[in-house]
Amino acid sequence: MHQRNVIIIIIIIIIIIIIIIIIIIITGIIAKRISTHLEEQSLLPAEQKGCHPGSKVCKDQLMISKTMYEDCRRRNKNLSVAWIDYHKTFDSVQHSWVEKSIELVGVNSKIVRFCKLSMEKWNTRLI
Repeated sequence: MHQRNVIIIIIIIIIIIIIIIIIIIITGIIAKRISTHLEEQSLLPAEQKGCHPGSKVCKDQLMISKTMYEDCRRRNKNLSVAWIDYHKTFDSVQHSWVEKSIELVGVNSKIVRFCKLSMEKWNTRLI
């Protein structure tokens, strides 16, 4: 490979990395602003705060599960547990519902518009 081709590939990789960093920063800013709004307006129940920074809800749930397991084991009782994985939740929700939801809770109109324009570019499908 010629040195010029290597330089072009390196430049392309750097540009891709910069784009990814920008996307991560923008998403973080939007998530923080929406989270702050939901907190300030008391719109998010405590049960839904597991994904917020500094939240210990997931750890608390694991500790409760562990305690229940140990208690059932000590008493020789059966225990059935089910875990629900909400990963990729937004792939199964219509984008118009996401937009309408953040509008209804009073998220800043600029953020709503940004999300709407971004979601128009998303390519997801329900199976």
